[in-house]
Amino acid sequence: MKKLIFTLLTLMFLCGMTAKITAQDTLDWTLLVYLVGSDLESGSDAGSTDIQEMMDADFTDYVNVIVLRGGSMKEGWQEPKTFLVVAGEQIQLDFVPSNTDMADPNNITEFINWATENYPAHQFMMDFWNHGGDIRGYGNDEVSGKSLKVQTIKKAIGDSEFIKDGNLFELLGFDACLMATLEVQTSLKDFANYFVGSEETEPGHGWNYTPIVNAMESGEALTGDKLGTIIVDSYKAQSEDQETSNVTLGVMNLAHISNLESKITTLFNKIKDEDKVRSLQKARGKAEEYSKSIKNPEYSEDMVDIGDMMKMLKKVDPSLSAEIDSVLVALDSTVVYNKKDSTRPLATGISMYLPHNVLIDEGETYYLIDSVYIPIGVDSTLSDFIVNTYIPLASSDITPPSGMTDPDFTFSGKKGESATRNFTGDSISAIRIAHDDDLEQVQIVLIEEFEGFPNEYIFLGATFPDTIVSNDDGTETYAYKWDGAWLGINGYPAYISDIQDYEVEDEDGNFQYHTRVHIPAILHPDTENERDIIISYSYDEDFNITLESIVPEVYGDSVRIVPKERLELVPGDVVQLLYESFNEVTDEEFFVVDDGAVFTIENGNDDLMLEYDELFEGNYKLGYILMDHSQNDTIIFDDKVFTVTSTSVEETFADHNIAMFPNPANQQITIENIEVSANESYKIRIFDQAGRLVFTRVSNSDRAVINTSDFTNGYYRVQIISGKGILGQGIVIQH
Repeated sequence: MKKLIFTLLTLMFLCGMTAKITAQDTLDWTLLVYLVGSDLESGSDAGSTDIQEMMDADFTDYVNVIVLRGGSMKEGWQEPKTFLVVAGEQIQLDFVPSNTDMADPNNITEFINWATENYPAHQFMMDFWNHGGDIRGYGNDEVSGKSLKVQTIKKAIGDSEFIKDGNLFELLGFDACLMATLEVQTSLKDFANYFVGSEETEPGHGWNYTPIVNAMESGEALTGDKLGTIIVDSYKAQSEDQETSNVTLGVMNLAHISNLESKITTLFNKIKDEDKVRSLQKARGKAEEYSKSIKNPEYSEDMVDIGDMMKMLKKVDPSLSAEIDSVLVALDSTVVYNKKDSTRPLATGISMYLPHNVLIDEGETYYLIDSVYIPIGVDSTLSDFIVNTYIPLASSDITPPSGMTDPDFTFSGKKGESATRNFTGDSISAIRIAHDDDLEQVQIVLIEEFEGFPNEYIFLGATFPDTIVSNDDGTETYAYKWDGAWLGINGYPAYISDIQDYEVEDEDGNFQYHTRVHIPAILHPDTENERDIIISYSYDEDFNITLESIVPEVYGDSVRIVPKERLELVPGDVVQLLYESFNEVTDEEFFVVDDGAVFTIENGNDDLMLEYDELFEGNYKLGYILMDHSQNDTIIFDDKVFTVTSTSVEETFADHNIAMFPNPANQQITIENIEVSANESYKIRIFDQAGRLVFTRVSNSDRAVINTSDFTNGYYRVQIISGKGILGQGIVIQH
């Protein structure tokens, strides 16, 4: 009988008719997908791609896949339509919700009622697909410009006859950014056994639906936790295949989420009773957080990983260990399965809202509390602590940290000074700070004089001090050794707009320190497709570099939207570095570009190479940003001026009897007779004809062989930089 019905449905679809509902057998699973297409569909066909993944599954007789889609400006997606997905095709059904707006909660209720009644199953899964915004909600309808709040989603699901009749979804999931929060899960805990969501933003490809549907189709006994594990593993595998990063995804047992909330509340009550809010502030500032806005910190999502924050809090205040351990035990029982990639090593599965970055803007802080956080309806004791204890105490501190330059400080240690440059002024810069338990971080900032514009400077961003010394008088000195070098991309100094350090524990329990930097840039500058982007790198103590991600720094016009997107650069894309500038007289801040720091992509993301490189000629000053846990900050500049001048003229290889061959070259070039003294190293750099740095290596051998098989045809400039100066020679690559 089922085969006959399927044939009729297919024929009606091919004839352009809408299929009518007939009586259905009770299958093992029915998957409901609420798919708000938005810009993800109109811009990149992401919704259609995932529907195709569903159609690619090996369909049998064990599953119904029902998709309600709409909410996109793409033709055919502007109004909701419902489809039955089968092998190789999607069949339009006759169900149409009462409202064309996918952000209308009645559509969710009606969809659940209709699908569960007409496609009965032993187990149901519901998947919400689109943008996610943690406590802000989910689902941006591109046509109406509206989205769904968390409490609205809660009511929409709870109002369905399916839930009113005492049923539960076996699995409730969000294929969307940032939805694995305590607040979302406590709101939806009465509607499902298990929950799948991501703490971090998701890449545009989202979940891989073929393995998910195949698992439902298998006919094997499948519970929500097992299905969730398949969702997580296939998502992680697809991310690796597509080389996307910043990946987190977890499976949570919703039966345990209330206990986790209770243990956190107990801990916070003790913190309140014992006046230890500052300890929590410190831990919050050091813990892993998600979707921080670099250019506008007050617009950060302020979601913090619960497990990492607990571990930080135990270090800050061991007297809270008993309550912290109770939270960690509850977290472990709630998170059934969790995967993350190397760029988010500290993710433990569930985040929560605890304001931090937003504290710089009191108005924005209380707007979020009043209009977003409180209406969700989290535990009243927990919300009372955050609203009436934590925020007021954190916000009451309006005194920034203070310090003074320490011109007499000296320390030993080389940072690889180059003999080809002159650096005027004392090479040590230092600041002395009275020991302040409220100090969250100290960063070194580098500024360059804006040539031709007195009192204006270009920010080259931040790094960490080279050394910290505790003095006998109780003060601490933070010092930096000037070496005329800075982090840059393709030979151009970059604006390090944010820098974070963190530690990663390996399988043997050893910790290694890592640093993450964020660099703002413009994609497609001076075109109608211009976009602000953030390029993120991380590196370990040995300076092994990973390009973590390139993401847009944008939000929607009517609804603040966290981009569900990782940018993969393609040949022909143009990237221009962005710099922040300021006028020390007017305090005006503005962004500028360097006309030289423009890179045309020939291969992909890996064309943007991060390295320490020599600064261009100019006058530079060092400053210190002191920030406390309430986000008050002070910048103190050293009076010293560090001037970089060139003292060498590039000589040729022939001047020093160095041979480079063949020329033209194909697969490799060989450089011989390089003069190397004992214990001395040199650097080889190769620039393409556009002046982009395409290769760098440090060596101490008198012979170097360089693989050029991946170089494009054209003219290149090869440099050898050593204590003897800069030597250069051109070469042609011809494959």
